[in-house]
Amino acid sequence: VTPFTMLDYPGKAACIVWLAGCNMRCAYCHNPQIVRGKGRGEIGKVLAFLERRRGLLDGVVLSGGEATLYPGLLSFAQQVKAMGYAIKLDTNGTRPTTIRTMLAANMLDSVALDFKAPPEKFQAITGLQGWSEFSETLNLLLARRDQSYEIRTTIHSDLLDAQDVNAIIAALDSGFP
Repeated sequence: VTPFTMLDYPGKAACIVWLAGCNMRCAYCHNPQIVRGKGRGEIGKVLAFLERRRGLLDGVVLSGGEATLYPGLLSFAQQVKAMGYAIKLDTNGTRPTTIRTMLAANMLDSVALDFKAPPEKFQAITGLQGWSEFSETLNLLLARRDQSYEIRTTIHSDLLDAQDVNAIIAALDSGFP
């Protein structure tokens, strides 16, 4: 747990719960110890921390790794929401069923989706054949007018060039196919 942030959840005083594991292997990953590691914390301790922070924090950022890989995510998110916290999910978008379930149950107040690369470079950059899952999540978010979301990308000049960035922008401007 990062106990306090004003940067990771715009407009909210929040903490970050880092969930271990990721299904991608991006060369530029800024959390490789989380991606390949096992979690060190216990959910009970995290919930106790959040209980003590009631009234001091507005939100909880679920990040990682890839937070949607955590098997207890739905139960954990329900408990966090029951405490009155807003939840922001940072995701690579490759688990659309989990995200759809969380949205339908009003567990997510905000989503930050990482648009890693255009389709022709997606597998080379992420090490995963997950473009269709990512695009399903992106379309799900773009179709929701009632959902706060952010689409973001990491520009690594050895991996993405101006043409790739323009392809991402064009896809988003067109409403995404």
